[in-house]
Amino acid sequence: MKINLLGKGLYNLCELSNRDNEIISDLELKELFKKAANDDPFLERIFPKILLHHLKIKEEIEYRQVVYNDLKKYKEIAIELYLHARKVMLDLKSKFPFGIASDSTHSSIATSISILGYLSDQIDFVRSLAYQFKDIKSEGLNTFRKSALEKFSKENVAILKDVVESLDQTKGLEASASLNESMAISSYKLCRSTYYDKDDKRRWKKAQRIFFQSMNNALIHEIEVKNDLILDSIVTNFSGAAQNIKEYFSDLATELGFYIAAMNLEKSLNSIGAETSMPILNDTWEYENLYDAAITLKKGSVAVGNDHKANMKIMVITGANQGGKTTYIRSLGQAYLLMQSGLFVNAKSLSLPIIKSLFTHFDKEEDKKLESGKFDDELRRFKIMLSEIEENSLILLNESFQSTSEHEGSKIGFEIISALVDSNVKVVLVTHMYDLSMLIKEKYNNDVYFLRAERIEDGKRSFKITEGEPLRTSYGLDLYKALFKE
Repeated sequence: MKINLLGKGLYNLCELSNRDNEIISDLELKELFKKAANDDPFLERIFPKILLHHLKIKEEIEYRQVVYNDLKKYKEIAIELYLHARKVMLDLKSKFPFGIASDSTHSSIATSISILGYLSDQIDFVRSLAYQFKDIKSEGLNTFRKSALEKFSKENVAILKDVVESLDQTKGLEASASLNESMAISSYKLCRSTYYDKDDKRRWKKAQRIFFQSMNNALIHEIEVKNDLILDSIVTNFSGAAQNIKEYFSDLATELGFYIAAMNLEKSLNSIGAETSMPILNDTWEYENLYDAAITLKKGSVAVGNDHKANMKIMVITGANQGGKTTYIRSLGQAYLLMQSGLFVNAKSLSLPIIKSLFTHFDKEEDKKLESGKFDDELRRFKIMLSEIEENSLILLNESFQSTSEHEGSKIGFEIISALVDSNVKVVLVTHMYDLSMLIKEKYNNDVYFLRAERIEDGKRSFKITEGEPLRTSYGLDLYKALFKE
């Protein structure tokens, strides 16, 4: 049974890769994850995995957007359903720590029956909550509701409970059989037990004794073989049923949990006064008040936002030191991950083209353990990245190529960036290297969008990023005067 809230059976819970961890570090996503989890270790584990392994198809992203809006409308019910699913999973882990499988057939049957008995009671609660989702627009939540009401109907649950009770091994199991022309057993099958009388166990024992005394040893052996086969069949069917329902609750906790975590994150941002919105998916880069969600959450006040609209292959951001350039591209990366996971974004409004993959390459502090220099390590990271990157991806470059001379760094940087752009990879570059900016302008002309960190006349920073071509200075003297003023 599929839940289908995150998509039609499609979501990735793989462990995070080295590239994923670099993105988390570069975009300071741990601050977002902390607010999303809200002290829930399960949400802390699953939210990053689903967010980093984002969707790539417009219809799938929009599918989640509508589900998210529906669940926000019924937030209390969604939370109650999530908490119930988590409780079921924790109860199963506590009550059945070794799972269903066992070396003993009878033990496996007993465990499966016990699990099914427990789960049949929990299913009623899922159905009662699913029934309360009304006037919903999303295909995902409608499918979930319909499935829960039909497959977990009162009649089906009653049948399940009846079957579970009838297979209680303490009451015995009853089978029927026929004898063929060769006097061999045929048509051997399990029946619902009606003979056993819990108030008169002697009748059962007496019947067994009389029955077996009238048979020869060969026939008794054949019955024993048939019994083993039918018990194996019970194990297969009922352990499979128990596993399926168990996985249903696990998937329900995971898929609902992702949306609950997103609601926690959005609530944290809104409580500070930060605006959020559902993004539009098209080919235009356009946003109003795009801000860094990590800084906003960390400081408890809304970070300076930016408004831009452009169609370009490459964006180059230059300007004053400590003017908000890194913060700007970090906010863009955060927005992309949120958008392509089917969630709100950290902006008043936003529309962006869909990408296949996101890559980041931020300037790192030199690792003293490295045998080679910082520039060698930077090129090594680029080599790994270039082997993984694909067409229609986005790469955020922050102060890359600056661990060598400007002439050499500009030349190498231009070669790498040209290869990326010519391979249909979107590039957003933060740089202080004027020569690199001019090389890019010369080659790409109208396809490059230049932005510059704003500097007020007195040398102060507004932290706004405005349109403007590169200047030869990054106004490092402003910082010197601020640090060493008399």
